[in-house]
Amino acid sequence: MKVDQRNIVITKTITLHLTPVAWHLYTDMKFVELVADYLNKHVADAFNQCDSMGEAITQAEIVLSSVSDFGAYDTEPLEVLHSLANKFYGDKS
Repeated sequence: MKVDQRNIVITKTITLHLTPVAWHLYTDMKFVELVADYLNKHVADAFNQCDSMGEAITQAEIVLSSVSDFGAYDTEPLEVLHSLANKFYGDKS
C-alpha cells in the first residue's frame, strides 16, 4: 500500500497540570495556586503555538518572568521548563 506523504499531518499538543510545588514556586505566598494555573496555561500555549523549541522556550520564559515575584524565574522553575520542552520537542542534546 502506498501513502501520499504530503497529505499526512501529524500534530501533538500539551496540557499541563503542574502544582506550585512541581513548578518550585514560593508556596507560602497568597494566590500561588492561581500562578501555577497561569503557568500551566500559558506555557502549554507557547509549546502548542510555536514551531521550534527555541521559540517556545523564549515565549515561555517571558511567561515565567512575568510572575517572578512567586519564584517562577528562579533556576528550578526554568529547569522544569527546559525539561518539559525536551519531552515535548524531543531532546536534541
